[in-house]
Amino acid sequence: MHLRFREVAYALITTLLLFSACTPDNETTGDDRDSFTGGWTCKDSSKSSGDVQPLYSVNIAKSGTADTVIIYNFYNLGGSTSVIALVSGNSIVIPTQTDDSYQMSGSGLYSHDAITINYTAKLGNATDNGVAVYSR
Repeated sequence: MHLRFREVAYALITTLLLFSACTPDNETTGDDRDSFTGGWTCKDSSKSSGDVQPLYSVNIAKSGTADTVIIYNFYNLGGSTSVIALVSGNSIVIPTQTDDSYQMSGSGLYSHDAITINYTAKLGNATDNGVAVYSR
């Protein structure tokens, strides 16, 4: 009887340890912005001209409200140049806005630890439609 109790206790403890060790790798805090924030390396390609820009760094930080982030160095215009974007789930939207004389807008998705943003950058009469791919 005492041996049977030990076997059951051992099986119960082993089962509890197995289940406590199995937590999902993609456990989130409930804030959709967590996947987007931090430092990124950007590969920027112009759909308009076909040019591919050298890699450059971008930083994304949370801002104020629960869905807002700031993308610093968007379009490789310098670290002080930024755009405001809205995050919902795995989607990101850059509402039309002007910074550093450029009018910017765009939208994209976060998937497999990368962000792909299709954007439009206008300076005067010149328009550049491009794709920025952010990776870590």
